[in-house]
Amino acid sequence: MTGLVDVLRERAGTTVDLDPADVLDEARRRLRRTRLVRGVVTAVAVTAASAVALVVAAPKGHEPQPVATQSMTAPAYSTGAVLIIGDRVVEGGGPVTSFVRVPAGTVWTTGEGRVRLLAPHGREAMTIGTTKADAPHLVADPAHDQVAWVSRPPGSPAFVVYDVAAGTQRTIFSEVRGGRRAADRVRVYGVDGDVLYARDSRGLVQVDLRDESTKVLSISPDDGTIASVAGGMLAWRSPVPSKGYVVGPRYGDGVPTGRRSRPMLSTGGTYLSTDDDAGIHVQRTSDGSVVTPRLEPSYTRAVAYAWSDDDHLLVAGVTSRLDGRRVVDLVFLTCAIDTGRCEVTGEGHSYPGTLDLPVGEPASALAEALRR
Repeated sequence: MTGLVDVLRERAGTTVDLDPADVLDEARRRLRRTRLVRGVVTAVAVTAASAVALVVAAPKGHEPQPVATQSMTAPAYSTGAVLIIGDRVVEGGGPVTSFVRVPAGTVWTTGEGRVRLLAPHGREAMTIGTTKADAPHLVADPAHDQVAWVSRPPGSPAFVVYDVAAGTQRTIFSEVRGGRRAADRVRVYGVDGDVLYARDSRGLVQVDLRDESTKVLSISPDDGTIASVAGGMLAWRSPVPSKGYVVGPRYGDGVPTGRRSRPMLSTGGTYLSTDDDAGIHVQRTSDGSVVTPRLEPSYTRAVAYAWSDDDHLLVAGVTSRLDGRRVVDLVFLTCAIDTGRCEVTGEGHSYPGTLDLPVGEPASALAEALRR
């Protein structure tokens, strides 16, 4: 019998119109005879959006643990209107435009701007808010089970911090002066425990979530883009290009890394990972020493997409070129910084234009990074 991936390879570059129910039935059949991820993902990726988010379970005797209790090292990615999280296929209730994970659950955005959550022990996802459909940006704080975004209320945009474990939400209203253009510049950069970093018309701001007091860190509209916060450390973009991103415990007080692409701090702030055309780099934030793990074998392209804890970096490797027509073959790895070794934890398949990893950014941005 011809598999779904085989059919899609034959039809690459054309429109594939499949019924969602038929695709999910096929997913269940394939689950009974092979690994869950292989063969199912690409077909579900091109299905029409569903009004209800579902979780397709593995066969009896092979049921995975609920997403909230799974290891953060389990492979996770989205493609089209579904998410693949470990051994589960989750229908997103619409095209998945960005997503993140924390130990207590998975949060994603849809093409309509809805923010959705797969509850810790639930079998259905629920909508927990809305965000800008044209800028579906999420930030995660795995150490504290928090996710943050900019809401899309009828009036001025607001900063939202959602405690996934507790199911509670805090909304802090932003300050917007200047109409639509000013509202479009409102952005959440990161959340680390009781501290939120964001931007509005005041500039770069630091919000204490305990009392909602705000400190303006920079009034420049072009200065101080914060890329990552964790473990009491920040990584921000220096206005001096040669310095790249700067890392330190306080904004404006840090050590230049010289790196300029996709910085991510480990959950305890001990390491900073970046990647560029030359590959993945890992440095200690204390002294800038290089501790990059070795990827074996080599891949057409590899990106670091998350830290599962303070010592383990999650990497996705591409084994086929993104030429716009082929199904992309993925390999997921967990790299231990203390040993410098990487272990393959899973595989996956996707179309280049719909592939996304749990980085909180739109799929198009990640696909561009993988093409480099």
